[in-house]
Amino acid sequence: MTDTLTCDTTLLMQFRSDEAFNYGKELQGPQKSLLEWIGDVIAGFIDEIIGNTFGNDSLRPLFACVAVALFVLVIYLIYRYKPGLFGFEGRTSMEYTVTEDTIYGIDFDAEIARALALGNYNEAARMVYLQTLRWLSDNNKINWQIYKTPTQYLRELNMPQFRKLTNTFVRVRYGNYAATADTVSAMQVLQGAVEEGGGA
Repeated sequence: MTDTLTCDTTLLMQFRSDEAFNYGKELQGPQKSLLEWIGDVIAGFIDEIIGNTFGNDSLRPLFACVAVALFVLVIYLIYRYKPGLFGFEGRTSMEYTVTEDTIYGIDFDAEIARALALGNYNEAARMVYLQTLRWLSDNNKINWQIYKTPTQYLRELNMPQFRKLTNTFVRVRYGNYAATADTVSAMQVLQGAVEEGGGA
């Protein structure tokens, strides 16, 4: 009986020396990194244009950086002065107006009634919220400042009804949520609850 664990070492060495059976080179990674390859391509390009006057391999990274910087500069200048080449036809302006959310010098009841009569429920919701802020500020519940965000007022007054009112205002004002008459009515109910101290 023949031993199956023995092998012909001569035949094995013949296979190992044959390049057709050298599978290890397929598993090896690339010899150069991407940056080195780009540097070689740029250096070769420069050598083609002005000859091999540089000859020093230590300067290749410097030339690569200069070439990349020039390329980026050219792309930027094209983008800046010919944006149509990149599919942009210039800046477009959005149709909206920005108004300050101030709480002083406004007749809130009249503004809310006017907005409701015109069907501008987003503006009515905004006025209800600002009216609530005015009441809270006048009653020393919050420290109103024009630069403060709704989230900052929530930190000052931890009340569930005020949180719901603020969340509704934020959705309408900043979230492109289309308010309805029901939205405004719900905000007015929450406003009344806030003024009563959180009851209801």
